[in-house]
Amino acid sequence: MRHLFSSLALIGLAALGLSSWASADPLPGEGNLKFFQSPLSGAPNAGAGVYPVGAGYNPATDFARPFFGQDMTSVNNTAQNTTVLDDFSDFNPNPIVHVTWWGSYQGGNPGPAGAGLAAQAFLITFWTNNPSNPSTPSTLIGVDHVVPGTLSPQSSTYTETLQTTPNYPVGIPGGKPGDSDLYKYNAELNIPQQDAVFPNVEWIGIQALSSNPSLLWGWHDRDYGIFDPYANPNDGAPPVAGNNYHFMDDAVTTNGGPYTPLSYNTSFDGIGTSMDMAFALYTVPEPASICLIGLASFGLMARRPRRKVN
Repeated sequence: MRHLFSSLALIGLAALGLSSWASADPLPGEGNLKFFQSPLSGAPNAGAGVYPVGAGYNPATDFARPFFGQDMTSVNNTAQNTTVLDDFSDFNPNPIVHVTWWGSYQGGNPGPAGAGLAAQAFLITFWTNNPSNPSTPSTLIGVDHVVPGTLSPQSSTYTETLQTTPNYPVGIPGGKPGDSDLYKYNAELNIPQQDAVFPNVEWIGIQALSSNPSLLWGWHDRDYGIFDPYANPNDGAPPVAGNNYHFMDDAVTTNGGPYTPLSYNTSFDGIGTSMDMAFALYTVPEPASICLIGLASFGLMARRPRRKVN
């Protein structure tokens, strides 16, 4: 099954509200970070990057890059069906209960500020890895259709809030020409997703849904200067400014056909190598997680080079 994105995802969307809901991060008791990739946000110095809840600046490894990044189109409406997916692997065997990600409305679309131009829902999918093709999504193993609303455990709801930081202020567009402000999203999964644990790999897809053919939304790319200590070790180079710190294979895009690898653009990202997307995965803390954090720290000394997919 190569992709999911059928007209079923649009059923009932016209009846959903279009308001921009208040910001909310992982719920109390759900803030155990499993994996993260921070968004490019124009950080003026190494310590000014954007971090999800549970992560923070590490002067030994983090060198946030001063580029605003770009947003890769990932939308299902009556005019197109394109989705972006990225791979991940962590050290924590507990299931995913909460997802955070970043994105923007494209083509000058004001998003939630424009009537009928906000996303009406998001489709979050999980896939096994196909290491022979070469390293792309393979089998669909999890689906959640999340709608705007107040977050509660297993509610299939999400919140959307403007990303306001000193280095990504309100009203400053970033990324490709025509992109709007950067938004942060938080979603509670209906069914906790049991994900792959190191050394296995899985993929996540995030796609905006709308019945409006004019809706364009893009998933924001990763700040390649910020290291994720929870991830499968993947980079053999020492931490220096500009080091790529990417996880495994390129993010990919598809409109129903073959998966196409994505690469950064020097104009928007500062480099032109393999692209990753910005997101974070959370689980419910358990006593065993203390040992897993120790394993993640050990990964800093055992990283291996990333394979570039051509």
